[in-house]
Amino acid sequence: MKKAEIILEKTICICVCSILLLASGCGSPGREVQKNTRQGTAPETGREKPAGTLRQDTAQDESPALRDEPPVLQDQLKLPGHIKKQLSDKIQVDAQVQNRLEGCSQLYEYEAAYRILDGKQLQDIFFPQEEATKEEDSENNSYRCETVDGSQYAYSNEMTVSYHRKADQGYGKVLSFCTDSRRMYPDSFDTLDLPEQLSFMDGEEAKRIVRETAEKMEITLAPEPYVFAPLDEKALKKLYRGTYKQLAAEVSAEWADEVVHKYLAGVEFDGDKGCYYMLWQQQCPHGGLILSNNYVDNGRVTHSLGSFVMGIVNERGLASFYVIYYYEFQGESPVTEQLIGVEEALQKVAELYQTLPLTEEICIRKITLSYVVETDGRASGACKLVPAWCVETAGDNYRQYVVNAVNGAIL
Repeated sequence: MKKAEIILEKTICICVCSILLLASGCGSPGREVQKNTRQGTAPETGREKPAGTLRQDTAQDESPALRDEPPVLQDQLKLPGHIKKQLSDKIQVDAQVQNRLEGCSQLYEYEAAYRILDGKQLQDIFFPQEEATKEEDSENNSYRCETVDGSQYAYSNEMTVSYHRKADQGYGKVLSFCTDSRRMYPDSFDTLDLPEQLSFMDGEEAKRIVRETAEKMEITLAPEPYVFAPLDEKALKKLYRGTYKQLAAEVSAEWADEVVHKYLAGVEFDGDKGCYYMLWQQQCPHGGLILSNNYVDNGRVTHSLGSFVMGIVNERGLASFYVIYYYEFQGESPVTEQLIGVEEALQKVAELYQTLPLTEEICIRKITLSYVVETDGRASGACKLVPAWCVETAGDNYRQYVVNAVNGAIL
């Protein structure tokens, strides 16, 4: 069993990271999954501000003295809701503009490190009342804790913290493979007719369970999840069928037998009351949401994922909990410079594309201002969170470009 569970952890990591060779995208938060998939609603931040134009767009008309003094942050954070223009001969912009820093009175650059929980910490968070065994793998810098009766286990390494109730692992197994690994967001949700809520518990109670677990880990979540899906028996069975076929076709030969024929074998949802599946963005200490999607440093070996929290809740409570990159904030310095504006960020992307042999026109569909992780030149496990623009293209040749909003560097 432990071999299969280790394969589960490694396989989930492979699925989540499979797109890291691409620069990839930002999910669109919303209240319900129906709204997320069909309308692309931005996450609630507790405040709404009117759309506007960035002050730096007109800074060239001001005197040098005024340009030396950054505008009020609130003015810089007033973004147009949509931009449509021809950026160059081959680049069209028809993009929704989303602001994940709205409501911040001050922006910061944060020094942080990836945090790893040891066996005792895992037990205290996920099953404090249970007797448990603990294992440490010093070679891989990881820890595992399992209840003596074998019903629950938790795992932590430099990339993830995860918890699973073994009787309910079928949910995670199916959802891990049917997701779009750029966003940990199942495209197949678009085809499901999902209920508003499930019979055993209302959605708000399910959210509360996930929030409380995050609080034990000192993680501050966004006010609402950016994916919230009440998956009933019918939906789970449909996801399972699609996942099995996808795995059989796509998993490499060395994994095919172990993953397809053994990993998913025995997963059944007959009579299952369903589960709530939700994804959350993490929030920085002074507000502002962290990019929830994958991206890589430009041309470098080092890379970083955006950070998010996944929770699955069923009639027995928390079934699975999963954190991609668990940050420990260690220092901060206020951003005093004027932010790079959205137009300047687009120009940075256009300049990058001038070095590429474009044969077909590309279209930029989404632009997001949020905190992202910068790892260049830092010790293993150390990182820096900075305000940045995330620019996504559309179509099969999907790309995401991340532009540091403080110094203009393309990450």
